[in-house]
Amino acid sequence: MVHRRKYSKYLEKYISEKCWHELLSTYVGGSYDDVWRALFAMVNLFRNTAIFVADRLGFEYTTVEDERVTIYLEHIKHLFIQSDLNH
Repeated sequence: MVHRRKYSKYLEKYISEKCWHELLSTYVGGSYDDVWRALFAMVNLFRNTAIFVADRLGFEYTTVEDERVTIYLEHIKHLFIQSDLNH
């Protein structure tokens, strides 16, 4: 087990390079576009990790809730963009 606080600087050693880069992509800069990009990167990282864990534990990862959350977030992003264009 890797304790996040104590060993987070070593986390890179315990996960795949692909997962590490996905994790890094969840960090945000200062722009709204960057916030949305990071949010969807986090959703993707969660999805990939959940599928991996479910497979390893012999469970089926159902995509219904995943798809609903993604559609909802896309909708909110669209509303935000429309609101920004109207101001």
